[in-house]
Amino acid sequence: MATVTDSELVSAVAKRHASLNGILLFGTEEASISAAARQVLAALKLEDEPTRLISSALRNDAGMLDSAFKSLSLLGGRQSIIVEGCEEAHLGWLLPVIEEPETCNFVVMTAGSLNKASKLRTAATASSRFLTCGFYEETEASIIVRIRSKVATHGLIFAEGAAERFVALVGTDRGIVEAELEKLFTYAAGAKEIAIADVEASCGDQASFDFDKLIDAVLSGQLEETDRIFESLRADGEWKQALIMVQMHLARLEAVRSALDRGENLESAFRAAKPPIFFGQQKTVGRQMKTFSLAALVNAQSVIQQAILQSRQLGDLAEVITGRTLLSLARTSRQLVAA
Repeated sequence: MATVTDSELVSAVAKRHASLNGILLFGTEEASISAAARQVLAALKLEDEPTRLISSALRNDAGMLDSAFKSLSLLGGRQSIIVEGCEEAHLGWLLPVIEEPETCNFVVMTAGSLNKASKLRTAATASSRFLTCGFYEETEASIIVRIRSKVATHGLIFAEGAAERFVALVGTDRGIVEAELEKLFTYAAGAKEIAIADVEASCGDQASFDFDKLIDAVLSGQLEETDRIFESLRADGEWKQALIMVQMHLARLEAVRSALDRGENLESAFRAAKPPIFFGQQKTVGRQMKTFSLAALVNAQSVIQQAILQSRQLGDLAEVITGRTLLSLARTSRQLVAA
């Protein structure tokens, strides 16, 4: 029937559920997909608890899904089903549900990353009784546009640099961004403007580790410290944001380096960075500016982008890829520092 955005998802399901048999939620943001599935089920307002099925387990009993999909409750109402871990290889038993012309029970299918050529995604998009919704990591720029719009609906605006500082602290995971925004709205209740200090007070303790220390360790070539901090990240289950945070910082350094190469002074370049380089960071960033040329910054970002792409393609190895990439960058940084 249609592809909807995450912001349209709940309202679309609430309005059209009577004519829908289900929805396919896919992408790289597992936490956001899980949250969306819960929101969809809440929007259906069905009394019975959903039936949960693991797609890979249907290999030995494909009829289990068909039975759950078409069976009526004792009271005659619709039921909900969650089918987790859907993949292209499972199309054989998912396709009959997607293409069913009659109204049956409501199925929420969740999947990992599906490109535009995916047969599963194509089938669900083409179905008159299914919706599709993708959840992929946003860029920093698109997040800033979105959160500015959202704070405006609460009668607030971000002060200069505050939106950028929010993203620097929170990261780019959609679920975390939404949760931290809600905290920020509560903290800033009654105000008209959200200052940088408000952002830091509300979101500064978002993680149990310090990304600034990780970034400094990587860019100063401290291999042992990089490994120690990453192990802390891994133990806390927060390692997924590591490459993104380092990449965001490198992008800021690139902007500063470009400004310096155009002849601007360091203070002006610090102010022009997004978010600005604050006083407490200037000494560290100044040291990093002496180490990294523009070409070195561009190359480091390319390495990270390749690692992020590889980790998404090889999900089971993402943690290993992240750790090795950070250590490789730290090793390169050590060579640049020594040069």
